[in-house]
Amino acid sequence: VQNGRALTQLCFTGLAGGSQMLWPAYSDCLFAIVQAVVVNHSQEHLNPADKSPAVLNESLVQQWLHSGMVGTLSSSHDATTTMNSETCNQVISILLNLAHQGPKSRSKAKMLLTDFAKIKKGEMTADSLVSYTLP
Repeated sequence: VQNGRALTQLCFTGLAGGSQMLWPAYSDCLFAIVQAVVVNHSQEHLNPADKSPAVLNESLVQQWLHSGMVGTLSSSHDATTTMNSETCNQVISILLNLAHQGPKSRSKAKMLLTDFAKIKKGEMTADSLVSYTLP
């Protein structure tokens, strides 16, 4: 928990402006953080008497993700970017849903985060995220 916010911010900074060769590593790191919280949430949810920590954990990772993404928006000097807060919220929602699906969704999460980077750089539009919401 101590380093979660900083790691999340570093990964989004790397995705937004770092080398494309490192995008898979940044994506893996982000998905591992999100999935660790979701797994923790699932395990705590097995004990119905202790629901509040699970909610706090998932809420906390949502804050980290939002803060990390919005941090890349405020540091953007690229007028071609199609990224906005609504798109960030959409990516966060999809990423959390993928984490709930378990490790099998890791490759899809990596593709999502690569698409985030491409949207951030203006190489894709946010409309491409629709494909992640289809069954």
